[in-house]
Amino acid sequence: ARQLGGVAAGFAGSLLVLRAVDGGGFRLAALSRGDLLVFLSGLCWAAYTAWGRGPSNRVGGIVFTTWTVFFGGCWLLLWQLAHGVLPPLPRTGIDWGCLAFLAAFPTCVAFLGWNEAHRSVSLPHLSFLEYFPPLVAALCGVAFFHQDVTAWQWLGIAIVLLAARLQA
Repeated sequence: ARQLGGVAAGFAGSLLVLRAVDGGGFRLAALSRGDLLVFLSGLCWAAYTAWGRGPSNRVGGIVFTTWTVFFGGCWLLLWQLAHGVLPPLPRTGIDWGCLAFLAAFPTCVAFLGWNEAHRSVSLPHLSFLEYFPPLVAALCGVAFFHQDVTAWQWLGIAIVLLAARLQA
């Protein structure tokens, strides 16, 4: 019951952080195409977490990460080729540096860490960690891009942290 309450609270807190809910209720009319894509991404990540656990544990995190990143890139390349678009190469040294950083850390290291976590973290706890990206994104928006965080978002952040405590 405590874990279920933690999941429900984490979900509610995430909705507040994402501004899908505030004091006026649900703001689904304000959601854009981008919000739909983020939601679909979350669904895919949940499926990856649930169904990737077995193969990741069987073959090891680094092997599983290598093949999923490789095949993911292949599918994207095939999609671009089918649409007559070749991916352009970065033009500047800064672009190459950003690409190298993003490929190494937020992609490979993040996937590898997630896949290795399957060995030592239960699926409910691992899945619950998916509530933290909206929280971190909101705080990064404040810190790096001077975006405003509403009182409802701060409440959502507090609820997510409380929910994490309930899940512990």
